[in-house]
Amino acid sequence: MLVVEKLVKLYQVGGGLSRRRWLHAADGVDLTIREGETLGLVGESGSGKSTVGRCVLRLEEPTSGRISLGNTSVTDASGEELRRLRSRMQMVYQDPLDSLNPRMSIGAQVAEPIWLTGWAAGKHKIILTLVDKDGKIVDNGGFNATVREITITK
Repeated sequence: MLVVEKLVKLYQVGGGLSRRRWLHAADGVDLTIREGETLGLVGESGSGKSTVGRCVLRLEEPTSGRISLGNTSVTDASGEELRRLRSRMQMVYQDPLDSLNPRMSIGAQVAEPIWLTGWAAGKHKIILTLVDKDGKIVDNGGFNATVREITITK
């Protein structure tokens, strides 16, 4: 179970001491996601959805609040413990193309989290096959293609 309690993320905006202001990107967020549940965080552009996700994963440090996954404090985790916790959490963006790096091959982007988490230890080959909406194989060489070289339709 993921529990987020009173999560706050502030960003300093403006210059100099006299013009310093604080932007409240997340202000007192509480949420609980039980095992097997999925949470869709919905809001206007700039409302803090990605900031909350990045703070939960500790890709950004929260200003205050508590985050725990199971009986483990994500808030206090560091190093290897934090990497293990991150392997059990995931953000999925509304537009998946925004998540892809146009400079990396698709295969490298798919494989990277598998290799980083050690999930594929001992497995030397990962095959990426692109299929159409009916499941027919379109491209068996997609591993080395970049986002610019393929067409993704919605």
